[in-house]
Amino acid sequence: MLLLLCLLLGLALFALWRACRKTAAALVVTALLALVLGSTPWLPGVLVRGLQAGFSQRAPAQWGQRPLIVVLGMGTERDTVGAENSTPAQPASADSTPPLDVGKYAYSSLLAALDLYHACAAQRGAAACHVLVSGGDPLLLGRSEAQVYAQRLIASGMPAQALLIEGASRNTFENAKFSAALVQRQHFDQIVLVASALHLRRSVIDFRHFGLNVVPLRPDTISPSPRLLPNAGNLFLTDAALHEYLGIAQYHAYQALGWN
Repeated sequence: MLLLLCLLLGLALFALWRACRKTAAALVVTALLALVLGSTPWLPGVLVRGLQAGFSQRAPAQWGQRPLIVVLGMGTERDTVGAENSTPAQPASADSTPPLDVGKYAYSSLLAALDLYHACAAQRGAAACHVLVSGGDPLLLGRSEAQVYAQRLIASGMPAQALLIEGASRNTFENAKFSAALVQRQHFDQIVLVASALHLRRSVIDFRHFGLNVVPLRPDTISPSPRLLPNAGNLFLTDAALHEYLGIAQYHAYQALGWN
């Protein structure tokens, strides 16, 4: 969304420089309309419904003999509040750099993974159930998302032996690629894919590209603020949803060109 607004305003400035005042005015009005629509409930509501539709929030009724729950990285952030008010997933470093903790948008996926693991263990036994945490360190913060999430899951009661870590991926496509290699080596017969409601549709496309017939599970429901007045939260939601649609479009374009 921000990129679109910058593009429209940049074109408006170019048109103004070329003395095309009507074109410049039209571009500015278009940018303002996009900003207003993206900040009100209607546009983000339409966008997020399209991404979330058709995905269940319920655990499988029947678990396989060797089930795997896959949790995708959704970012990490520095625990700037301080260790006295939280339990970060990494000890404070010697140079007083705030430790890394789970990103705010990942907690719903981790809670869902815990619930799924316990449901699987109750039906198949703990030894049969595994959780794969997939996510590298794309922002070069010094620790992979998978490591941070795994430590948080262990602190929440998940056995360490149930966890598998894929910490090399930098994006969703690599999440799927590297996870597929691990699944094929260990012969899991059921894969439950857990990702944020906005991110799940693109994740399913990428995982199925690598031959994994995943069972998608949506850990949360995301909806815009119902307030009619424009607000930043809805604009952020519009931007996040457009990012997902662009990612899906990129996948299909690359597939058509043979680049995937």
